[in-house]
Amino acid sequence: IPIGSNELVINQNLSYGYAGEVWDAALVFSYFLINKKSQSIIIPTNKTVLELGAGTGIIGLITGALGAKKLILTDKGGCTKLLLENYELNKKIMSKDIECEVKELDWLKEDYKDIKDEIDYIVGSDLVWKDELIKPLSEVVKYFLNSKKESSAIFSFQIRDKRIMTFFSYFSKNEYKIEKLPNEFYDEE
Repeated sequence: IPIGSNELVINQNLSYGYAGEVWDAALVFSYFLINKKSQSIIIPTNKTVLELGAGTGIIGLITGALGAKKLILTDKGGCTKLLLENYELNKKIMSKDIECEVKELDWLKEDYKDIKDEIDYIVGSDLVWKDELIKPLSEVVKYFLNSKKESSAIFSFQIRDKRIMTFFSYFSKNEYKIEKLPNEFYDEE
């Protein structure tokens, strides 16, 4: 993926299962991030970015290449090795001062409370795919949104069924502003 005069390189490894490949929703989010129009929504410069269900880490790594000061790339199980590999492949296009943590994170275990950083942006793509993970994911997102006043969660989903609406139903409209980004924010490709 081109980022200015640099290029982000992502290794995929199907031995990690679903997490080892870049999904369409992650590509859409990636091109959204490098599109100048996105700067009215997300400016990662000098911010702390948490990627949930990172898989290959593509979204978090792009925010790092765009100037984030700290990346926290998370996924469940043994995916952390692939995340580290992709960070190592791309750290040359990031600020020399960037901090990057790769953490195993299981939404069912509340180990997300071990992350003490104030998160500016929570990002992720195609996170809603199993019914039993929808409520725990919403709890993780709410935890980080509530721990810093000026934080945002930005997600990209491929809508396959009603699970997306179930996910959003866990966020009270009185407490959280949820909106779909207008189509003009997306890259036509």
